[in-house]
Amino acid sequence: MKMLLLAVSKKPDARLQQLIDEYEARLKHYVTLQIKLVQPSDKHDALSIKFAEATRLLKEINADDYIILLDDKGKEFSSEELALQIQKRLNDSLRRTVFCIGGAYGFHEVIYGRASMKLSLSRLTFPHQLCRLIFTEQLYRAFSILKGEKYHHG
Repeated sequence: MKMLLLAVSKKPDARLQQLIDEYEARLKHYVTLQIKLVQPSDKHDALSIKFAEATRLLKEINADDYIILLDDKGKEFSSEELALQIQKRLNDSLRRTVFCIGGAYGFHEVIYGRASMKLSLSRLTFPHQLCRLIFTEQLYRAFSILKGEKYHHG
């Protein structure tokens, strides 16, 4: 299965990027994960910003992709529950799974309409770069749970 993490974000902080790269490298044993940054909009009002960012995100999404939005309005899962959701994705389809992290104002309605699922990492608000780190770690943790490896409780 192929996975893509699309994130509306500026150039990454080198310290956080190093940690993200570490989890991305670990994930190669389980899945092909590509991380792609989408440039934030320089528009001035929230609706224009969300629309411009949606246009950029949609250019990266294929018609048959399964889209999961990382969104504060999404469902929260434990690590074990996230692992089960990942297993369902592995079982259900050969389509690419695309995870999206929106910009500062969230997603435009066109992106919500295209999404198959909304996932919340927490009820807390995190900087986008930290979301990428938390998400890649949790994705790695999910695969280690599915494989019965000790990382989760090691």
